Amino acid sequence: MPKTSSKSDKSISPEQFLLKKNVTTRIVIAVCFFLLVLSVAIFLNKKSSSIITTLPSGPMAYFRMDRPAEHLRSFRQSSFWQGLSKIDWARYLKAQGASAKTIQDYQSFTESLNEVINSPLFQQFFSKEAAIAIYPPQPGFSNAEWPSAFSGLVMVVRPEMNARVFESLGKILSQHNQEVASSEKSYHQVAITSVALKKSAVTLFYIHLNDLLVMAADERVLHRVIDAFKSQKDLLSQDKKFLSASQGFYNHSSGEQFVNTSAIVEAGKVFWKESFWGNITQQEQKNTDKYLSVLEGLESVGGSFIFAQDHRYQWTVRFDPVKESFFKRPSIDRCVTINRSPVNLIPKEAVIYQWSSCIDFSRIYQQMQQRMGRLSGSPAKLPPTLEFLQSTWGLSLEKDILPLLGGEMGWFVNGVQIDGVFPVPKAGFVFKINDQAAAEGIMHKISTTPITRVQKEEYHGVTINFIAVPLIDTFKPSYAFINGNLFIASTNEMIRNVIDVKQSPQLGLSAQEAFRHGLEGRLETGHSILFMNIREISKQGLQLIEWGEKKYNQRLKQATNSEGNVMQTLQAEEAQIKADSQRHEYAQVRLNNLNNEIKSLEAQVQASAVVMESENTLSQEGRLKKTTGKDETDPAKVLAVKRSQASALQLEVKGFERDLESATSRQSQLKQTETTILQLKEEAEKYHYQVHEVIIPFLNALGSVVAQKTTTRFEHGVVDSEMIVTLQ
Repeated sequence: MPKTSSKSDKSISPEQFLLKKNVTTRIVIAVCFFLLVLSVAIFLNKKSSSIITTLPSGPMAYFRMDRPAEHLRSFRQSSFWQGLSKIDWARYLKAQGASAKTIQDYQSFTESLNEVINSPLFQQFFSKEAAIAIYPPQPGFSNAEWPSAFSGLVMVVRPEMNARVFESLGKILSQHNQEVASSEKSYHQVAITSVALKKSAVTLFYIHLNDLLVMAADERVLHRVIDAFKSQKDLLSQDKKFLSASQGFYNHSSGEQFVNTSAIVEAGKVFWKESFWGNITQQEQKNTDKYLSVLEGLESVGGSFIFAQDHRYQWTVRFDPVKESFFKRPSIDRCVTINRSPVNLIPKEAVIYQWSSCIDFSRIYQQMQQRMGRLSGSPAKLPPTLEFLQSTWGLSLEKDILPLLGGEMGWFVNGVQIDGVFPVPKAGFVFKINDQAAAEGIMHKISTTPITRVQKEEYHGVTINFIAVPLIDTFKPSYAFINGNLFIASTNEMIRNVIDVKQSPQLGLSAQEAFRHGLEGRLETGHSILFMNIREISKQGLQLIEWGEKKYNQRLKQATNSEGNVMQTLQAEEAQIKADSQRHEYAQVRLNNLNNEIKSLEAQVQASAVVMESENTLSQEGRLKKTTGKDETDPAKVLAVKRSQASALQLEVKGFERDLESATSRQSQLKQTETTILQLKEEAEKYHYQVHEVIIPFLNALGSVVAQKTTTRFEHGVVDSEMIVTLQ
């Protein structure tokens, strides 16, 4: 049996002391762990509430996301974000001429944002679910300061534990010299905690409803939340517009958004009238009502999204079936037929492809006329460019061209041709045609007016019409009719590519995995599609940057090499100007002296003439001798010689002036060249920084996105769209 210690044992060995201390520590840790597990178990056993069965109905906007902290962390770890993070945005702002205060504010904001995102508090409260709802604000909100202007804002989070968020927030704020005071009151047996930030004169409120934490800037909106939650009436889950919008939501989505546009329009009217109505004329009030009324037919916008390898975004726009507006177009309601042939004719090289059906060209034409008429204050008319083209072609856009268009059109870009004199986009357009024979006649008239030589080539049974532009092989405007569609492209080679796809579908865009992936069912039923091969766009963008940089560096090298010659020539011109100025100045002094002599001689001759008239008794010979004296001192003859010398000297002075003017002009041009070289050298560093530190990193980051596709379907009163973003 081990020996028991007695009270008389006062001495303990170091080993015994450490053993006793370790045992105590283990006991404390065990107790803490037990309490932690117990508190978590109590929290997890609390009833879980759905956000849409907690919030009241009638929000102007609603947004919810699952696991926001996790999604944000994934985004910050993505190749796209890592690429963007390589850009020094503060330096970029400085390069753009931003003030020191703007740069400092940006840095402070990003540091604060990173501090919040990386804090344990953020991870704790945004690890599961979060939502924001905006309800119509209280009356008079337009003239109120914060937080009254945000009295309808509600934020809901489902934290990991039943923490008291504002007490934790208060500790953080106290580190930034923010004094925090909290108090609590009860409303229908629900505790409402208020947290006042004294220096900011702001008070925030929050409540706990089961496992949800609901926060607001106005206590009254929390009363409405509690009333709806307690009665289980007038909840968001019972809101007719929200239910209608949610029909298209993804199952197991990562989040949803909902916008009650009619409620926003009403709030906008109130805000406009309270803020500006008394300061504008009645005509301006009518115009404002008219502009707001075009939004009334737009009922709601709802959408959802899924974050995965393929990010999917779905949204549905719904229109009021009764109200007419700019958004409710008859062409959408009549949209029942779909022509999918253009999709199957687009070459696989296409990096961008967009196609739409249900286009009412006649209505667009009429709206354009009305808009131009309102701007000019005259009856409906066309823009001057279209008026000029109609006159040149001798065609009527409304009567001759629009009736031939079948309500479907698209465009595509096969990249940029950069091996020519300058980059040329390889772009094409496609139009559905109702009457090909009539369209052929009109296209021939358009392409040959004014007189233009249109060349033709036959390719696999299709006639390609094209115009050869002198000295530019990469640009040959072309058109052809293929499968009831009019194709117009920047080169005849692009038309040949389309014909190749017609012969061999495997060469087409529709056979590309990057294009078809994720479009199952939607490509065959969609009324509109937009495809962007973002990775290829990024790649070609880098090639275009490389081409531009070579041209820029070549220009910079030429300027640098010529700088010495320019400076040397400029010095020579300055020396020449100095010499010409001295010669001009000396000749001008001589001319001035000569002119003074001429004036003196002219005075002498005039005086002699007066003397001759007064001596009438003298003989003619005597008067002449009196007037002229000897030949070599005859003032008249001397005057003639001086005048001849002055004329010659005047020509010499003008020659010096012309030389001086030419030299000064050359000097001015050289100085301009010198200034251009200096500016180019100064801008070179900025240019290379923007290219290598901003544009190239951005394009590299963009290259981590494979492709983006958006499809749209029209139904009666509904426009349904889906966007798929495929990541690397």
